[in-house]
Amino acid sequence: MERNEEKSEKKVISPEHYAGMRILVAEDNELNMDIMMPVMNGLEAAHAIRMTNRKDSQTISIIAVSANAFEEDIQSSLASGMNAHLSKPVEVEKLRETLHRVLG
Repeated sequence: MERNEEKSEKKVISPEHYAGMRILVAEDNELNMDIMMPVMNGLEAAHAIRMTNRKDSQTISIIAVSANAFEEDIQSSLASGMNAHLSKPVEVEKLRETLHRVLG
């Protein structure tokens, strides 16, 4: 196969891949998803989850979804204990790739 005929294979991740998993999506606004929640924002929530004594507190996957997409925002999400950061508007393919990477 010549170089220009090579095709990059893209792994298709179907919803069945996540069968049996429980995924929580927390949102304060029906129109969009964001880490800026009332009472406790997503950064504080992730940190609080990581600090609990639950046996899964260090292994549970947490993904930020925010319109705040600067590098410092991403680093703040990761520093709070989140596994990944997605920017809004959420692109379905990036969401699938992130779920696959984070959840395995």
